[in-house]
Amino acid sequence: MTSYVLITDEPERVRQLHGSPTDWSECRFRTAADALAWERERRGDGSVSLTSQGWQWGCAFTTDAAADAWVAARGLEIEYAGRPRLANP
Repeated sequence: MTSYVLITDEPERVRQLHGSPTDWSECRFRTAADALAWERERRGDGSVSLTSQGWQWGCAFTTDAAADAWVAARGLEIEYAGRPRLANP
């Protein structure tokens, strides 16, 4: 199972894009610096950081192998250990 995090200004649209995961969670930030600190902390915990747009909301969810394949099949850009790369190079 993989944990994903991202920062966005459109959490509902992004949730739908990722198939409305049942364990989806959101938190709102006061500043962009707070959002980036939250994302950095989650990456340190082993979460995969998806390409983010905006900074007002932090979103987190987990997936199983089938959902991981869904992300990879769409070539979504993800970040492992702080290094961007394509999920399906």
